[in-house]
Amino acid sequence: MGKPRHSKEYYDAVTPEGLPAHYNRKNWEDRETFVNITRNAVIRSNVLKNKGFIKGAYTDYKSPNQKHFQADHGRAIKDAHRKGGFAWSPEQKKKFTHDVSNIVMAVSGVNRAKGYKGIDKWTPPRNLKSYLLRTESTDIKYGLSNTKKEAKVFKNIIGRKPNVKIRPNVENTKYCASCHFSTEEGQQVLTKLVQDHFVFKTTPTPDPYLSAWQEGQRSVVLKIMEMVDTDLRVLRTRYDQQELARLKRQDNN
Repeated sequence: MGKPRHSKEYYDAVTPEGLPAHYNRKNWEDRETFVNITRNAVIRSNVLKNKGFIKGAYTDYKSPNQKHFQADHGRAIKDAHRKGGFAWSPEQKKKFTHDVSNIVMAVSGVNRAKGYKGIDKWTPPRNLKSYLLRTESTDIKYGLSNTKKEAKVFKNIIGRKPNVKIRPNVENTKYCASCHFSTEEGQQVLTKLVQDHFVFKTTPTPDPYLSAWQEGQRSVVLKIMEMVDTDLRVLRTRYDQQELARLKRQDNN
């Protein structure tokens, strides 16, 4: 059997060794090239098509004034990261960012409202179908995925499922959670949660409401540990060491 699709092992398998999984715009863009070459190419194409005007892709608003518009990635860069781009090489990331087939001119306020939202969170006020199909084309070209909610929105509007893989965005997987908690700081946080919320100690109390409250705390911590694939034995060893150190400090005082 292959690795579970949403497990840490799956995402480790698709992430080139040594590449950072966290989003950083600097890893995706040569800013000077984007502003002076890529963006200008998109503006020239738009102006030629619209006879001297710039036309916003999501509103049909036209103006000769460039200040009213921003260059927008239909599939936003950060959203591409979440949908599989985190595993790309720096060269692949820059290729995506400077691909004019995924860049349109958008009214500045509309572009800011869109941000890096998926289609389950934002859709354009106009030209909805063309937006969805263009985004799907980009996803197919670069092997990006959609979430179940996004696929449902796409099907409701287009009448079919998108021709892409369906899986969660990376921040909603065990891979991402494990990444954050695998650091020394993350392990310290987990150990503190274990210490304070009754994971390795009983919660004897005659008060049923207090007992239920304490058990609720315990269940939340156990859920976090499940999400990040934590080895309970490792945390128990760390917990025992810290408890021993605490008791020694009490004796010394």
